[in-house]
Amino acid sequence: GQEKPLERVGAYELLSLLGTGGTSDVYFSRVVEGPRAGEYVALKRLHKRRAGDPAAVRAFEAEAKLLSLLEHPNIVRTLDTGVFDGHHCLVMEAIEGHDLAQILRKCRARKKQLPVEVACFLGKVLLDALAAVHGAKDEKGTPIDLVHGDISPHNVFVSKTGQVKLGDFGRARRAGTLLSRAVNEGRPSYLSPEALSGEVDPSSDLWAAAVTLYELLTLEQPFLGNTLDELTLTIRSKRERPLRDRRDECSGPLEAVLRRALEKDRAHRFPTAKAFSQALSAHFHPVRAPSQLPGLVKELFAPISKGPVRPSES
Repeated sequence: GQEKPLERVGAYELLSLLGTGGTSDVYFSRVVEGPRAGEYVALKRLHKRRAGDPAAVRAFEAEAKLLSLLEHPNIVRTLDTGVFDGHHCLVMEAIEGHDLAQILRKCRARKKQLPVEVACFLGKVLLDALAAVHGAKDEKGTPIDLVHGDISPHNVFVSKTGQVKLGDFGRARRAGTLLSRAVNEGRPSYLSPEALSGEVDPSSDLWAAAVTLYELLTLEQPFLGNTLDELTLTIRSKRERPLRDRRDECSGPLEAVLRRALEKDRAHRFPTAKAFSQALSAHFHPVRAPSQLPGLVKELFAPISKGPVRPSES
């Protein structure tokens, strides 16, 4: 039978809470009227207590406006936005699947590495989505210098059919804007040396994509620290732990790609998401790598079987 809705907001029935943040909640929802009736979507709703805060409302509306400008097969699509029954809402396509953070957790728990080419393919798709973000234009065709600002495995989603999509633009902003409380806001392990100082530009997104790729390849972080200060110092002044030490197959050209992507000085990194993406293209087969994804995800999230039970010998 159909799930009993928690409540109804506009044309949407909220079925279950998918996630909650400082300013909004995301619900798995069903469309109950209009051309999309019967479809399932993800509805992001500003917390009622924040609806009276003009800054929170402005930020929420800015996110909705930015998302409406982004059209790319590897970016979560925005379907609707507005104030429904007094609630500020943003409606997006629902991805039935898992984010890369969940996939990495399963890999670690099962001591199973992702195939190198699958990791490289995921990295390339993330970079293709970032190329679209960084190249976004407004309605007049003027570049808006957009930066995602929160790239990490938590915001890259893989559907059960193997589609890969970048989502969560709640921290997106124009390049060159200074981040307040940069470290406290985001996930510090993915912040570039310049983002730690509060500066955000497209190269910060590319750095975070490189950290994500390193993690997909090794199941480990490239920079470690027991405290925030120690982690910050490591990111600013120490080399990432060599890739080949973590995984034999990653020596040579692939290690060189990541080494360049994690240069401390952004002038020495890849100049654009497209350039970084092209450098990864040599490291996976364009048909074989993506075709492995659905089976891999299914296997990772399948219940662990205890093996065949033998009848006791009597």
